[in-house]
Amino acid sequence: DSLLPHLIIDIRNQGIEVDARDVLFTGHLTSPLGMGVVAHHFPVFPTIAGYERAQNGIGSLGLGFTHITAQIGAIGYHRLFYAGGLDDAASYENITNLGITFSYPESAVTGMRWLGGGPYRVWKNRLRGANGYPKQMKSTTNPGSLGHKWVKERFIDIGRSEEKHFINGQSRLFIPSLVSDNRFLLKNDARYVKRLENLSEKDKKALLYGQWDIFEGRYFDEWDRDIHVCRPFELPAHWKRYACMDYGLDMLAVYFVAVDDEGKAYVYKEIYRPNLIISRAAQLIKSMISENLTAFYAPPDLWNRRQDSGKSVAGIFARQGIILTKSVNDRQTGWYAVKEFLHPYTDGAGDKNRKLQIFSNCINLIRTLPALIHDGKNVNDVSSVPHEYTHGPDALRYFCVMHCQGAKSETAEENLLPEEFFNFTQL
Repeated sequence: DSLLPHLIIDIRNQGIEVDARDVLFTGHLTSPLGMGVVAHHFPVFPTIAGYERAQNGIGSLGLGFTHITAQIGAIGYHRLFYAGGLDDAASYENITNLGITFSYPESAVTGMRWLGGGPYRVWKNRLRGANGYPKQMKSTTNPGSLGHKWVKERFIDIGRSEEKHFINGQSRLFIPSLVSDNRFLLKNDARYVKRLENLSEKDKKALLYGQWDIFEGRYFDEWDRDIHVCRPFELPAHWKRYACMDYGLDMLAVYFVAVDDEGKAYVYKEIYRPNLIISRAAQLIKSMISENLTAFYAPPDLWNRRQDSGKSVAGIFARQGIILTKSVNDRQTGWYAVKEFLHPYTDGAGDKNRKLQIFSNCINLIRTLPALIHDGKNVNDVSSVPHEYTHGPDALRYFCVMHCQGAKSETAEENLLPEEFFNFTQL
């Protein structure tokens, strides 16, 4: 027997299926967990049509394999499904990959189906050759299928479709395709579209409309990438400009917004940087401001004085020449304001329109805004988990709540410099 190549899978996307025809096989799993090696031997399975055997809870040394299942198909092939992972979250810091080898004839393997993102890296590493042909990897899939999250993060969230994006010296390109583009299918199966229209709303959005921002519990059902994301264009000089921010040491999120004569808002510039102290954050923002801002919105807690220095974030920003305007921090009111801006409507010409568009270069806001879900205890609020998803939307919320119909207008009091900006003399 020959050994199959050492196969690597990402444990965060656990699973591998291997089909083999007319062969008895054994195998073992090894893992460099810390300084040791963990091995598990699969049993030998008989060649009996319809035979199925499963093992559960076969963990050892921190590896919690949920199950291994072997199936013998009626046409005489074996299918082995392995799934598992680590018992505790802390172990993820020690190991990121599992290596799997199988000792059975390689020629007998009829197919392998990987469940997860790990193999993509392996395949990409094997993409080489001494000839002059272009070295490209091309893939195809549907939204909502296995690997949806991984595909979305790698190809969809990086920027606008049908544009080449360069990441770490290599390019990625997402080319969307709908059933309406397949003229051969429509010619030979004209009722297929009707079958798609009769699917559940989620499946219809995925398979008929090719939407990737689909999952249960989504807070902003109004979001539609096709109408809320646009290519950057030159903004008219007379449009009012605003900025809004959410700041913490874990992330600085700043968005610049232009408002046209009809009150439509365009988010056109993004700052998204982690691990910046207050003074460094202020310096970065100042270096990015090239326009005259009507207001720079921030949450009220930035006016709170810090115990260690007696200074507030707003005060430190003011000393850098950035005067902040205190926004409204009522979360429910703020999220409802964002919904109002995202809500699509039909304009006088009968076209689908919106009050907010985001330039495609603001990739982190486009990535995180549609990913927000309802809070488990308060359906009117968004969940704070995962926290990284909240920074950009929080910043946008501070703008929307100040510009929604009936919102409190900006006053001189709200634009006053923080108290610590002044030196007071005791009389």
